[in-house]
Amino acid sequence: MTWSTALAAVALACAVLLSWPVRLVPGGTLPTLRWPRPRRARAERRARSARAGEACSVLAEELRGGRDPGSALRWAGEVCPELGPVVQAYDLGADVPAALRRTGVAPLARVAGAWQVAHRSGQGLADALEAVADELRLEAATRRVVTAELASARATARMLVGLPVLALVVVTWSGAEPWRFFLGVGGALCGLAGLVLMAAGLAWIERIADAVEARA
Repeated sequence: MTWSTALAAVALACAVLLSWPVRLVPGGTLPTLRWPRPRRARAERRARSARAGEACSVLAEELRGGRDPGSALRWAGEVCPELGPVVQAYDLGADVPAALRRTGVAPLARVAGAWQVAHRSGQGLADALEAVADELRLEAATRRVVTAELASARATARMLVGLPVLALVVVTWSGAEPWRFFLGVGGALCGLAGLVLMAAGLAWIERIADAVEARA
């Protein structure tokens, strides 16, 4: 293996690493291979919200089917484990809306509001929960659209990051030696600056996409 082929392999590896999901580390712009913690936490939060939305639909269906609220809560708890303490609160005769809010899941707080309004006004709980479930489904559909659009933008950004290095690799394998430029001090500094700028640009795009996704 010639030195040019080795450098091409190293450059290609750098392009792959730069295309990996990155985040800004405190005080710098270096990419890391760890999945960004805020994004992972957001994914977990959305999974809980999805389970809560499904549980709301189950609650409305079970109540419409003639089940009592306790049985409906138990059925909903099968798809949303976060409802476990709520079921216990209902069995003990405690405040169910307060128990729903204590779960920390935003959709369940809306279920708590519907439960509270239905209890005070005498309106059917199934109707109120069905309205909440419809709203949650519309919001989930909007989030899916936003996530799909952002995935396309992220993929394009990662592809553009790897294109310069890929071009140098192709030129090297065709017989030219563009890597000689990077063996000197000036060329090495230019290459390093390019890698840093690519990493910073990718991190910036990821930061913008994360901010949009968080508001969806």
